[in-house]
Amino acid sequence: MTPKADRASKREARERELEARLARAERTVQALREVGLALGSTLDLDQLLELILHKITELLDADRATLYLLDEQRQRLLSRIGTGDKARSIELPVGEGIAGYAAKIGRPIRVKDAYRDKRFKREWDEMTGYTTRSILAAPMKNHVGRIIGVIQVLNKHTPDDEFSQHDEELLSALATQAAVSIDNSRLFLSVIQKNMQLVETKEQLEHRVSDLKLLFELESAMGRAATMEELSRAVVLEASRACAARTGALLVDEEDAGVALYVVTQSSPSAAAESVSDSIFPPPDSDRPPLVQEVKRIAVKRTEGIFGLATTASDAPDLHRAGVENAIRKIGELLELSISSVTAVPLEGEDDLPLGALILLH
Repeated sequence: MTPKADRASKREARERELEARLARAERTVQALREVGLALGSTLDLDQLLELILHKITELLDADRATLYLLDEQRQRLLSRIGTGDKARSIELPVGEGIAGYAAKIGRPIRVKDAYRDKRFKREWDEMTGYTTRSILAAPMKNHVGRIIGVIQVLNKHTPDDEFSQHDEELLSALATQAAVSIDNSRLFLSVIQKNMQLVETKEQLEHRVSDLKLLFELESAMGRAATMEELSRAVVLEASRACAARTGALLVDEEDAGVALYVVTQSSPSAAAESVSDSIFPPPDSDRPPLVQEVKRIAVKRTEGIFGLATTASDAPDLHRAGVENAIRKIGELLELSISSVTAVPLEGEDDLPLGALILLH
């Protein structure tokens, strides 16, 4: 070969090498762009991990992939998602296995023949029946360089079953991109969780303020009561308003005088025209004034129906157990009302002994 032909041959070889490098660079850029767009489509961590592995397996033309997240406190790698058949959860210490060793040294690892590498653990293959041939593992480093996990891909779909230097570079770039996306997802979830906690705390404070307001109004109304009827009206009206009940009653054990049920009823002349289901309070958007309430005293037995349950139970009685429906019907007959729901709680006296009950209806 003449010197001129030799130079031409070397130039062509160089051009082919540069073209191959350019093609690899273009594929890498395109792959990073595709993965970047895909990762930007969700902040749900499980969906994100599954998406990362699907894209990596596809781009590297591998058989399957596993993503391990690092538990820094325990220094263990935990697999969250695996692609391929019979994917299972894996946990291994940092430094153990190919993935564990990649996390330990902080650099990618390529293995052509897994069974010839002493770092490879055959137990997983024996357990699952899978045959690992080639391995490529890369640590996931976030934007500050901290390792948060490892991505491992298995069995390259090529005649020689070997991952290339280009595959290693591509996986390293994808692993870094995945690490940043996972950190963003974790940050997003943390913000959402904190917001939910703030909302829950706000609701609890609002309920607490509402409870304190109710107790203040109840105490004020009770302080103005001079008779049992006035006391019953004050207690029932405030409790009914707070619990969105339509009416209620106060059950009091008056010892020698027996047990009396003080029921708040509508005493307006137009009350007969009102529906039985109407509340003793007007709707919030209604212009009509509240109906005048009177208190009706009814003598009952100490062990009668729901009222008996309420005064003998240590807490609100179970109003859904067998036989209670019949008791509710009897209450309705007693009060001349069609009752849809009832709740009753004991009024505790000295030594926690019940001396009556508060009953809310509808």
